[in-house]
Amino acid sequence: MSNEIDKSIDTKVVINGIHAHWREWDRRLWQSFVDGSEPDRNILVDVPDVIKAHPLYEECQPGDEAARLDVETGAYEAIRKVEAGNIVLDIGAHVGYFARKALAAGAWVVAIEPDPRNFRILSRLLIEYPQQLLVYPFAAGESAGLVELHRSLFSTQHHLHQGIGWPGTVQESVTVPQLPVDSIMVSDLGNYDPIAFIKIDVEESELAVLRGLERTLRHARPFVVVEVSVDMPEIAEYMIGLGYTIQVQKHIHQQPAPMVTPAAGLWHCTPKEESPC
Repeated sequence: MSNEIDKSIDTKVVINGIHAHWREWDRRLWQSFVDGSEPDRNILVDVPDVIKAHPLYEECQPGDEAARLDVETGAYEAIRKVEAGNIVLDIGAHVGYFARKALAAGAWVVAIEPDPRNFRILSRLLIEYPQQLLVYPFAAGESAGLVELHRSLFSTQHHLHQGIGWPGTVQESVTVPQLPVDSIMVSDLGNYDPIAFIKIDVEESELAVLRGLERTLRHARPFVVVEVSVDMPEIAEYMIGLGYTIQVQKHIHQQPAPMVTPAAGLWHCTPKEESPC
């Protein structure tokens, strides 16, 4: 009987229910950044049971939107590798959850975030860490130019590619500058040596971002944590070609394991001793 009820629900009603859940999660996450408090990883939002039981809702698993924090938490667990005075690149910085952890560890942080609203919140960290933080309002990519940023209902899901994300979540598109991160490493920082750690979370633009980091990866040999969901074989080939070994962490409760075949997850990329020519 319940299955019949589930299937009878209009898909738009289910999607609206999912959106309501995510909007509330997003609102609370934002508030935690504004307050400077730790985000609640166990946010429960009331959604009617009849919507929760719908196959589309189960497929979407909106309760796992807290996986965003899994990515950030997995990354800042790895930041134990960083020593005070190292430079950390936070690419796709959102509003600064990871950047704040890195700054507190004594690192110098270069944070890159293209969304204007997220960037305003991120910039508030300059009040606490004026000497340790550089913030840039552009999209990281393989080439320089102007690109369309598709702004989602949810601040963690803005993206450059049409057609990703859940139906009806894109609110508007805005034009933002795009630059290869290599271009600011030379002009603003002077040399690559202190760059020890890179975190990348860019909603399916990972390969382009990594290609725009090639000089940095070759010369600085940083540890890289990147959330990967598409282009897995291409990204694996690229990083292995640059002399990196890859471990994949599929969930925060799992330990990173050596990659056998390219798979989605949080990739921990460690440089081998020798950099390829």
